[in-house]
Amino acid sequence: MKLHIFNWQMTQENFFDYDAVLILATQLGPSFLNVTSSVPFFYSQIPILMDWSTFKSLNLHLRLDTNVVIYEETMNGDGFNLSDIYAIKSRPQIKEQIGTWHNSAGLKVPVPNVLERRTNLGGVTLKNTILPFSVACVVTYDNDGNVFNSTGFLQEILFQVRASLNFTLEESSPADKAWGHFHENTQQWDGMIRQLVDGEMDLASAGLAITTSRSKAVDYGTPLAEIEKTLMVAVNAGNAAEVRTCCL
Repeated sequence: MKLHIFNWQMTQENFFDYDAVLILATQLGPSFLNVTSSVPFFYSQIPILMDWSTFKSLNLHLRLDTNVVIYEETMNGDGFNLSDIYAIKSRPQIKEQIGTWHNSAGLKVPVPNVLERRTNLGGVTLKNTILPFSVACVVTYDNDGNVFNSTGFLQEILFQVRASLNFTLEESSPADKAWGHFHENTQQWDGMIRQLVDGEMDLASAGLAITTSRSKAVDYGTPLAEIEKTLMVAVNAGNAAEVRTCCL
């Protein structure tokens, strides 16, 4: 049994319908993969299925979102082992088996969602930009202004993610201590947003308010909390002061 390079379009509903894909690939016989025109598909929701020897010969540049599934024939020749393959920054590629396909048993992929599967970032160091924000992020600086320690519920969540995904953190604050404002006169961001946009930092764990302009520049994670800001206005009512509040 031999499979050949095969590209296919998937939806979220049939993302791992390998049974049909593998059978169809064997029926098609040799197929052609134009590496130049197919490179964009390696970084999209269109997965690429290829055998291990072909993959090694292509010498592709891998990223975390590389959408390639490698198949290798089992020792007894009755099926295939399926593996994810990706890389973090310039670190060595990560190849992890995600399931199997056999003539008799069919497809078995315990964790079908690609984002849930890729839980190993290979110990890469990610640069995190932080600023003090109430109890969410408490930052202690040394005498030189470098981040010495950080605590708070945002940091605790980040530390749990760090342990689960196998990466380390290098933390610092922006030199201008700004959150992120877009200056129309220079067409440039400042603060933490600038660091993310310029690729100086990999992520930001901070109480960054979600705005339209910021959302166009950076990707936000799932909001963890909703905070209401209140403007308090003192209104003279005779000899007494009546305080009224209005929510913004």
